[in-house]
Amino acid sequence: MSAVALGVADRRVAARAVLPAYATAKVLTLVAVALAVVRHDGALTSTSLSQAFSHWDAVSHLDIAGHGYPSQLDYHDAFPPGYPLLIRAASVVTRDLVLAGVLVSALAELAALVFIHELVRHERDAGVARFAVWAVALAPLGFFLTGVYTESCFIAAAALALLLMRAGHMRGAALAGAVAVAMRVTGMVLLPVLAYELARQGRIRRDGVWLALVPLPLLLFAAYLRLRTGDALAFLHAETLPSFGEAAAWPWDGLNTTLATAAGSTDPTNRAIFVREIIAGVFGFVAVLASWLDTRLARSLAVYATLVWLSAVSLTFWRSVPRYDLALFAVVIVVADLTARIRAVRPVLVEASAAVLAWGAYVFAEGGWVG
Repeated sequence: MSAVALGVADRRVAARAVLPAYATAKVLTLVAVALAVVRHDGALTSTSLSQAFSHWDAVSHLDIAGHGYPSQLDYHDAFPPGYPLLIRAASVVTRDLVLAGVLVSALAELAALVFIHELVRHERDAGVARFAVWAVALAPLGFFLTGVYTESCFIAAAALALLLMRAGHMRGAALAGAVAVAMRVTGMVLLPVLAYELARQGRIRRDGVWLALVPLPLLLFAAYLRLRTGDALAFLHAETLPSFGEAAAWPWDGLNTTLATAAGSTDPTNRAIFVREIIAGVFGFVAVLASWLDTRLARSLAVYATLVWLSAVSLTFWRSVPRYDLALFAVVIVVADLTARIRAVRPVLVEASAAVLAWGAYVFAEGGWVG
């Protein structure tokens, strides 16, 4: 693969492919949110819109951005400071934390789509890259790319890390990996992925030192937590608090618990939530299996997909798996390979996905939990 540098020509190619998909996804998401707000509150106001984006993990990110971390072990400690810091910085301009979060996510999604386009273009061709951009932008849970969540920032950093990694720019890849870790602890999956690719390229001795950059944000966060709470591993221990109630477990144990919860739920809405978790987890497994069966896919990308899926399901209970599946963006290459002879299927898949995206944005804005 040639050295990757987004020159003028590359930026124009990426912009032509990315901007239509990006604009379509944003319009679809915001219209669905606006409709939900009008139906729920009877009017579209800045307050009602702000509330529509302030659910679940978004509240935690906004709390940290506005007030920092508590002085004792708390569920907030499970969230690294990268994304809240970006929200706080953007709020200097917006004067509103929710608007700042949406702005940060929107800009990060644009960057993510550009990086994904370039990654796929170098792995396959421009046609597959365009399909990948549309598939990710209009992904079923794509409304999390607009909301006050880490998805856009994490995916942007991960995609850039994989892009630079495949091009042999390991220093830049490690820096991008460090940004991913600053956004989400699961960004640590990039460390073994980069190490694998370095070994494949025979450059461990030459560039292996750069791998130390990847865990650096987590080490700094641990040091901060040690000073603030007395517990350097508070980011792990926070997961066991009642707000999360989770611990590391084999994927099948988490599946069994989630299945039992779904079967025992008497509330149809809650049962549907658990069923969606199960479907998303199984989908991720199928995607990972397909990535290994597709011999054309770079093995390092298959390793990345595997570790992302494992990080989402290796818990005592499956929670937010549909959202975490967004980070499996590299698997879109496998879908393109499978549909190479029936390309007419691709727009159908994207359109069906867009419909789910609109529905999901509507439900989330109303306060429902979709995954």
